[in-house]
Amino acid sequence: MDDPFKNVPVRVSREDGAVGEDGRKEEFDMLVEREVDVGKIKSRIEMEFDVVPAEQLVLFRGRPVDDENDANQPLCSPDLEDIIEAAVEGHSKALQMAILRRPFLVPPFLRKHGFEHVNACRKTGATVLHHAVRRCSIRVVKELLGDQQFLNVDGCDRSGQTALHAACACRFREVCLAILDAKNENGYNKFVAVSKADSEKKTALHFAALWGDAPVCRAIMGHPEFGPQHAGLVDICGCTALDYAVEGGHAEVAEEISAFSPEEAADREKRVAAREARLEAEREATRLARAEREAEEREEAALAERAAAERAELAACEAAAAEAAGPHGATGAPGAGRAEPAPAEAAGLAAAGALAAREAAAADAAGPEGAPEAEVAGPEGAGPEGAGPEAAGAAAARGGAEPPAGSEGPAADG
Repeated sequence: MDDPFKNVPVRVSREDGAVGEDGRKEEFDMLVEREVDVGKIKSRIEMEFDVVPAEQLVLFRGRPVDDENDANQPLCSPDLEDIIEAAVEGHSKALQMAILRRPFLVPPFLRKHGFEHVNACRKTGATVLHHAVRRCSIRVVKELLGDQQFLNVDGCDRSGQTALHAACACRFREVCLAILDAKNENGYNKFVAVSKADSEKKTALHFAALWGDAPVCRAIMGHPEFGPQHAGLVDICGCTALDYAVEGGHAEVAEEISAFSPEEAADREKRVAAREARLEAEREATRLARAEREAEEREEAALAERAAAERAELAACEAAAAEAAGPHGATGAPGAGRAEPAPAEAAGLAAAGALAAREAAAADAAGPEGAPEAEVAGPEGAGPEGAGPEAAGAAAARGGAEPPAGSEGPAADG
C-alpha cells in the first residue's frame, strides 16, 4: 500500500512584496516528497520566481528551512500527518510555504567600505572577511564563505591574525563556527589556517580559551588541521591556551584542552613553577632596588639637614656679633674714626696688626745697632744729619741718648 503522505502538496507563496504581471502575489503549487532535499525545493523556486538559492529564505511553519539543519528532512516532523489531515478537512489545497528574497549584501558592503572587489585588502592587510567579522556582519561573512570567487579565507593582516583570530577576539561565536564549518565545492574545509599564530604567537585557541568559549574551543580542536601540538603553543607572555583557561577559571575549557593534549597538561605544572620562580626573582630584585633607592634618599635628606643646621648656626653667630657691636655698630660710635669693619676686613686688619707686632719685637731685639740702618732708611735717603727732629727724637728714645746738638726744634732756633 502506497504511503498517502509520501508526496505532500505544498503551496509556495512569495511574501516579500513582489507581485506578478497581473499585479497579484506570486505563488505556485508543488508536490514535495516527505524526505526531500532542500536544494530541490530552492531549485524549483528559482525556476518559478527567478530568485537564486543563495538569496532565498524559505519559511515553513514559522521557521526558516536551513540548508544545513534541514538538508534532507524539511517536512519530517512527527505531527506532519495531523497537519495534512487538518488541511484536507479544512478544504485547503496544500501546506503553506513562504519564500522571501534576501538580496546579496556583499556588493553594497564592498561599495560602502571602499573595496574594489571581493579579494581586495586594506593597507593593513585586512581582507573583506576581516572587515565583515569586525563589524559583526554575519550575513556578509556567510556570503563570502559561500562565494567560490572569494580566495582570501585564510588571509592574515599585518599583525598575523586571520579572520578566525578576529572572530574569537570579538567573542563572536556564530562567526567562529561559520568559518570553521565552511566547506568548498569538494566538501573540504575552506579555512585551513586554524593553527596560525599571530605576531604575539597567539592562536585562535588562545583567544577562545581566554573568554572560556567551550563550543568554539571544541570546534577549533576538532578541525582536521589542528593537532595536540598546536594546543601547547606558547605566546610571548609564556602562556598556552590551557594557562588562560585555568587562570580565567574556565573549568570546562580547561578539561577539554587537557583531554585533547595530555602532554600539555603535564608540562604545565613545570612551566608554572618555573614562571613563579622567575616572577619571585623579579619581585626580589625590585624590592632590593627600592630599598637601595630609599637608603640613598635618606642619606641625601641627612646631608641636606646638616647643611641647613650649619647655615642656621652661622646665621646665629652673625646675629650675636651684630648684637654685641651695639646700636652704633653699623654707623660707628661717637668720636670713632670709622665704622665697624666687615668680617673679611676685620680679619685683614688682625693679620696686619700681628705682622706689625712681630716687626716691633724684632726692632727691639736689634737694640742701638739697628739705628744707623734706620737712619739710612730715612724718608730723604740721607744720614743722621738729614733726619728730621721727630726721627732723631725717636732714635734717642730707643737708644737712651740725648738728641744731638742743633736738633732742639723751633724753640732752639729761636
